[in-house]
Amino acid sequence: MTLDLHTLFLVTIYIEAILGLLLLFVWAQNLALRAVCWWGFAHLLRLASIALFGMYGQIPDLISVDLANALLFTAFAVTWTGARVFDGRPVEPVYLVTGAVLWLLICRLPFLADDNSLQSLIASGIITAYTWLTAYEFWRGRDEPLVSRWPAIFMLFAQGALFLLRTPMVALLPGSPGDSLFGSVWMTVLSSEALLLTISDAFILLAMAKERTELHHRTASHGRSGHRHRQSPIVPAKRRAGGQASYRQSAASCRAPDRSRSF
Repeated sequence: MTLDLHTLFLVTIYIEAILGLLLLFVWAQNLALRAVCWWGFAHLLRLASIALFGMYGQIPDLISVDLANALLFTAFAVTWTGARVFDGRPVEPVYLVTGAVLWLLICRLPFLADDNSLQSLIASGIITAYTWLTAYEFWRGRDEPLVSRWPAIFMLFAQGALFLLRTPMVALLPGSPGDSLFGSVWMTVLSSEALLLTISDAFILLAMAKERTELHHRTASHGRSGHRHRQSPIVPAKRRAGGQASYRQSAASCRAPDRSRSF
């Protein structure tokens, strides 16, 4: 059984919508998880990009190729920004649109207008740069004891490497004699790989945010319990002091009748 690329596009659109809405729902439950909000919007931007790219041949290339790729690059830039926000670093608005602006400028160059292979290589390079920057942001925050941080770094690095190798692989591997864009079996394989990595990345990022929340709760609870333990020795001391005072009073009252009898 073969999987049609158009069907794969529809499946990818549904999955991107589900992942984006899921992350936004998690953020709505805990507004302190601002990075999860960024990652949710990144999935929705990829949804719009894939939907436009799926209409290739039916709408002008300016929308189905140029605008679709610009949205795709912005989606990966938003993911990178979410990684920065996750570790408390500031948002860089200029770099959010750098990849999209660079792509739109490159597409207007005369010697690149008809070279699809070179355009694909440049697009893969931009996506790889943002993906590896996201992995680097997580690597910079490795001092925080989050176990899920390391799978996230590995998955993002592997995803960037596969994006970078995608164009040479498509150029070297044979395709079907049909449509050069949608008829290649290797395009289907690589798109399936990208879909699986997208799902894995979303759940790993969500697990990392959940792990940080649990870590903060454990730290806060340990701090409160330690405070109670530091205060608890005071109570027996007060009790001992009160007991000694009552003992002295009782002893004085017992000695008083003896003094009166001796007198």
